[in-house]
Amino acid sequence: MTRPPLVEIWFEFASSYSYLAVMRIVEAARAAGVTLRWRPFLLGPVFLSLGWNDSPFNIYPPKGRYMWRDMARLAAKYDIPFQLPSQFPRNGLLAARVAVLGQDQPWIGDFARAAMRATGEDRDIDQPAVIADALTALDLPAEALIAEAQSSASKLGLARADRAGRRAGHLRRADLSGRRRDVLGQRPPRRRAGLGLPQRAGDVTFSPTAASNRQTPEG
Repeated sequence: MTRPPLVEIWFEFASSYSYLAVMRIVEAARAAGVTLRWRPFLLGPVFLSLGWNDSPFNIYPPKGRYMWRDMARLAAKYDIPFQLPSQFPRNGLLAARVAVLGQDQPWIGDFARAAMRATGEDRDIDQPAVIADALTALDLPAEALIAEAQSSASKLGLARADRAGRRAGHLRRADLSGRRRDVLGQRPPRRRAGLGLPQRAGDVTFSPTAASNRQTPEG
């Protein structure tokens, strides 16, 4: 029996467009008949490698103004809760470390959406209490997972995930200019509109942060 196509989603909890993608991708993947592999990472080291010490949406105000208008339009289109955050970007480090622990566990998709939902509610996901609420709502051992996420081993695990993404070519400079993700081993299949999911066999890697960093007009 042919296995379903596999889609890797590389996402960052502090990324505005990752928020929209994570909130939609489970249903989109189900409709497309593909399996998801969740791959959390941090944009901060990528930005630093480009000489940026902040989000490009803050460094380049016209880009930021366009992004927030675009976010509002897309959130309304897909009926996703959205409000302007009191702080941007949020620190997604703790959430990312927990996600690395669960990236191959059945609960990863639910946790990713719960943590993203907290950011959409303008809650500080760097606070253990906020992450604990998300884990507890999923009947997961919040205290144990947060303690493990703050361990040296977990910190190394997230660093390895970032390095793996860069080695595979998913977190390169090209990704920040809006180029399409590579298909794993084959040329890119056609994508469904909106989330880049495959319409035929073939594994792909999808990073919502790519679309978020295209050069955009003020619009």
